[in-house]
Amino acid sequence: MRNAFVATLKVTANTMMAMLFMVLTSCSGEAIGDHHPSSASNLIGTMDESNGIGWAQVDVEANATDADNNNLNASASVRYEGEKEVMVENEEELGLPVILTLTGENTIATGDKNVITRTESHKASKGVTLNVAGPDLSKGGYLGERTENGDTIRQEVLANLIDEAFATAASLPEGKIKEWRDSKTSVVKYYRVFVKKAAPEEPIVYRKTLTIDWSDTKGSAYADMLTEKVQGNTVLEKAAHYDIVAAWGQYKPEVKTINVTGTSFRNEDIQGVNALNATSDGDVTGLGDDGKYTRRCVRHTTETYSDVFTSTPDADGNTDRPIRCNLDTWLYEYTCELSDGHTETFSVEFEIKSIKNEVDPTTNIYERIIEVRINGQLADTMNGKVQLVF
Repeated sequence: MRNAFVATLKVTANTMMAMLFMVLTSCSGEAIGDHHPSSASNLIGTMDESNGIGWAQVDVEANATDADNNNLNASASVRYEGEKEVMVENEEELGLPVILTLTGENTIATGDKNVITRTESHKASKGVTLNVAGPDLSKGGYLGERTENGDTIRQEVLANLIDEAFATAASLPEGKIKEWRDSKTSVVKYYRVFVKKAAPEEPIVYRKTLTIDWSDTKGSAYADMLTEKVQGNTVLEKAAHYDIVAAWGQYKPEVKTINVTGTSFRNEDIQGVNALNATSDGDVTGLGDDGKYTRRCVRHTTETYSDVFTSTPDADGNTDRPIRCNLDTWLYEYTCELSDGHTETFSVEFEIKSIKNEVDPTTNIYERIIEVRINGQLADTMNGKVQLVF
């Protein structure tokens, strides 16, 4: 009997407790269960970064639900923008590390004249906070690969600009939802550029050399001609030729003795009488190395030297007695044409003149001395004498 009574009391007690729980639940279970902090989800965050030359952007989003199953969210965006290229004046600046300095609330100087601006924006549901810690510049920057492009040396700079810490939290009356925290190091890329001026290309110059061969200039003069196309210390092309540049006759008076009545005389020289049209001599082509030289006769004349003495009349009554000599002279000009069409012309100064023309009063010998000069230098000396008979 006693055991049956105890069992009856246990059943009755359990039934009464169940009924009490049901009453409490029906009266206040919604408020207690739905608003208990443990029934709200933790914040879950995501972070995305995008970048290009001269800019970088980080986007953050965090989501959770409260005890009433309402969505809670927060988002933030931080963007960095600077110049895509920074010109430097000295090549030594390439390869130097990037030193970052916060020069204003949202301005960062890179140390190589680039200025990067920082913009921040964020939003959040009621009761949710999202904090952005701001840029941590302690990492500075590092350099990418150095490349050369033509005359421009380009140095890509990858600047570690920020180590941003993002923290979100939902502050609710019933309690705080667990925070979500993360950080991101953003990279802003730009080019550090030094324009390397190419070494000026050596100009092309043309040289010509005319060397007279003075070993034997009796009656003619020969010369070495050299034409060169030169760039810096490099001879790109050259052409040489050796040939006669001038020729002349010999001074020979017509007589060895002459009857005269006195030693006085008058000069009747005629210089430069055209002996033959120079062009009729014709051009000679295909001379010298690779046939690049052409010879042209520029002067062919007869130089007449005449001095007239007085003598007894001849059968015609003429008392003039001339002492004469004619010297044929030739002067040539050479033109060299290189493969690029450039031409150089070789000319000489050819001069024949009398330096002595007199009678020796002791011996009564008439004497004349004639010099030939090429480019001002003596090439030949000719002497003629005539005995005067009274």
